[in-house]
Amino acid sequence: MHNLDLRKSGSLSIEDSKRISFLAEAVGIEYNKYIGEIIEINNIEGIQFILRIVCRNTYMSKIYDRMCRLALLEDRLKNGEIYTSIITDSNKMKSPIRTLLNKYHSNAKLKVVDSQLSKFSFIYPLYSIIRNLYICINLWIWPKFIRFNQNPVDDIYILDTFIFKDSFDKNLKFNDRYYLDLIHNLDSNKRNKIWYLPTLNVLQYPWEWLKLFRQIAQSKENIMLKENWLKSSDYISSFLQSITLGNAIKVIPEWRGINISGLVSEEVFLERGSFSITQALLIYHFFKRIKNKGVKVNGVIDWYENQNIDRALYLGLRENYPNTKIKGYLGFVPQNYYLCLWPLKYELKGRVLPDEILVIGQKYISSIKKFLPEMKVSVAPAFRFKNTMKYSHTSNKNKNIILLAMPMIIDEARNIINIALKVNRYKEYKWLIKVHPTISQSQFKNKIPESINSQFKFIDKKNITELFHETHLLVTTASSTCIEALVCGVPVSIIGNRSGPTINPLVGVVDQKYWSVSYTSIDLEKNIDKAYLKYELNSDSLFLKVSQEKVREMMKF
Repeated sequence: MHNLDLRKSGSLSIEDSKRISFLAEAVGIEYNKYIGEIIEINNIEGIQFILRIVCRNTYMSKIYDRMCRLALLEDRLKNGEIYTSIITDSNKMKSPIRTLLNKYHSNAKLKVVDSQLSKFSFIYPLYSIIRNLYICINLWIWPKFIRFNQNPVDDIYILDTFIFKDSFDKNLKFNDRYYLDLIHNLDSNKRNKIWYLPTLNVLQYPWEWLKLFRQIAQSKENIMLKENWLKSSDYISSFLQSITLGNAIKVIPEWRGINISGLVSEEVFLERGSFSITQALLIYHFFKRIKNKGVKVNGVIDWYENQNIDRALYLGLRENYPNTKIKGYLGFVPQNYYLCLWPLKYELKGRVLPDEILVIGQKYISSIKKFLPEMKVSVAPAFRFKNTMKYSHTSNKNKNIILLAMPMIIDEARNIINIALKVNRYKEYKWLIKVHPTISQSQFKNKIPESINSQFKFIDKKNITELFHETHLLVTTASSTCIEALVCGVPVSIIGNRSGPTINPLVGVVDQKYWSVSYTSIDLEKNIDKAYLKYELNSDSLFLKVSQEKVREMMKF
């Protein structure tokens, strides 16, 4: 008899960690069907497809994750496991858990350890509304003080991208992180017709917004700023709709005969007033504005993740430019539990998919077509992996050097550090720490003081492929870095998730002889020893090289 900790921050046994990862694939299929039921029962259509619950973004929505935890509980109870208590961090999980305990005649006590978000969830929409209003004011007001000289005067091609506060250098050159060298592989005539359509990263202070708008205005790049075309009424209607759009979800079906309406209702409630909805609606309205100004759009490349901003773009285009072809560019390695990447039939029917999806390697075509075989999927250059494909395998790797590529989530990063420290022979190795680009080294050290250790060395090099020449093994969590390392001849050990399903981008893509999963320090030590095997992975099917021919083919509409 023991406890089962189903909290997001909880700790599962290694056996349970492996089991929930095994169950996650089947639950993913159930989850997709369940969202389809919600769409059908509530007659979801048009712009309602941008709601979080409908988008299947498993990084934003908690529903899939909680389904996995309930599936683990049911699996264990079905197989006769006896528990003294079940621990959860959500009051909304109480009813589904009790249903399962009653179904399998379990006497386990249910303990609810509220998270901070759960405790104050009733005021969260108010916070979202205030934040949403603040962002909208900045987006609306600052462009009015700046003159934007560049506007398209001829038929154009749109390249959907993102702009951050560090996207421009001191010479105001735009450093696009998403389509490296795309523009430079086109002739001048085609190049001049391509216009970036950026989604701006949310900034904290008004002066940061002002600086960014000025940089965009002064840049010589073809940048179509939505905020320069939108009207005040667009902001007002989008803001108000962000509060009311969730009213579309009225009927909530059961899942596996379990009432999970509390989980779904909570998600809809917490999204009310969010800037995420407003942002998507502004994209939707933008296409009406440029159509009214006579702008002709010949083709669109969307950075495809099947999120609400993507869907708003497709709907806006199809209402205003019904004959314009849309290609969705999936410019990274798809992760197995990022379920929104896989298109479904009800999304095709709802007109919230591109006409064609472009993947970065032949290996990913069949995967993306898994649930929608009729979806057109083609291969396009892997722009973000340009440096990886230039990598030379000639240099010898140091057998004592282990590279720790830190994830963005601090708890996951702390787990990697703690596992490394518990390796029996850890002092025999040199551990290089590459902090995630969104976190500074000082922030990292403050949050994870145990990383301040003579055995650990922090690396400043921005390009991680530069480190592969001296690396014996890469240790990390789910990331495209895993694929990059393998292509560069560096074995990978993914740290298994001890609180939920392990996200592994290598499953079904690369043979398991090249990678491993480590749940403990003992696992990691064994996998370090296994990594001495030499190999060279053929990357041709994983990454399509950037060339003029392939770029031009990509830009044909």
